[in-house]
Amino acid sequence: MAAQFRNNPLPPLQKEIVVVQSRGMERWLNLETARRNGICAHVEYLFPRVFVYQLFRQVIELPEASPFAPEINTWRILQQLPRLLVLPEAKSLTNYVKEDPSGLKRYQLAEKIAETFDRYTIMRPEMVTAWDAGFNPLQADLRESRWQAALWQMLLETETAQSTPPHHAALKKIFLDTPNPPLDLPGRVSVFGISSLPPFYLDIFKKIARQVDIDIYYLNPCREYWEYVYSAKQIARFVEAGFTEDDTYYDRGNSLLASMGSAGREFFSLVLNSIGDTGTELFVKPEGETLLAAVQSDILKLQEHDPAA
Repeated sequence: MAAQFRNNPLPPLQKEIVVVQSRGMERWLNLETARRNGICAHVEYLFPRVFVYQLFRQVIELPEASPFAPEINTWRILQQLPRLLVLPEAKSLTNYVKEDPSGLKRYQLAEKIAETFDRYTIMRPEMVTAWDAGFNPLQADLRESRWQAALWQMLLETETAQSTPPHHAALKKIFLDTPNPPLDLPGRVSVFGISSLPPFYLDIFKKIARQVDIDIYYLNPCREYWEYVYSAKQIARFVEAGFTEDDTYYDRGNSLLASMGSAGREFFSLVLNSIGDTGTELFVKPEGETLLAAVQSDILKLQEHDPAA
């Protein structure tokens, strides 16, 4: 990424946008880019959620901060709890906050629900948009979803002035359905060091990639194709469930990678299936004759280390 900034600089008045997952990564990138290039300036670091909300605001008239953001939604949920707790389906919540003279349990409950709802808008957007329409697709299967859907409707009532519910699930649909949305973005956006991204974000990156370059820098510990590498326990579950190699292909490859690399495998698969090309590969062969180098080399080559070697 530092080489890209140095060899293909943006126009002077355009800032680099780098999407990261933590402030620690932001600080490290600042230092490393400055060390390699001599300077690191005019770079804006954004979390994925903040970045996409800024995109939504360029297409849809929205408040500066979404009322469905967890830090705001916590207080809105706390305000609706008295209405929720009288419902029969919320009996488990009523029992939880029964002895709460200070109100601490109610606040902690509201905070946890707000965080969960926030994840729903990213990880389960179809369910949330169904709630918007007054339909709960999980009502028959998950009893706890009934009070969640009821609470969601209460929160929507407080947003009656909005023609569109200002949460990420609804905004994403509008954004993707807008042909060639007017975007105020630099010539490229870099996504750096993120170990996992839901399809929600990849869909948006694919949309804006028609107008600007999207460079995704991610770690891949193996140079071979390992989308179907699973641990022995996972393969055993497949066999027990009746799957055969005619249904799906699975392989153990490297047992350490299979057992501890599931999150990376899923992200690798998402990127590969969304983009169709892994782009430039920059694998580095581990150096030295240490045990660590041997383990890293086996993972890189997708092979199992011979204990006798």
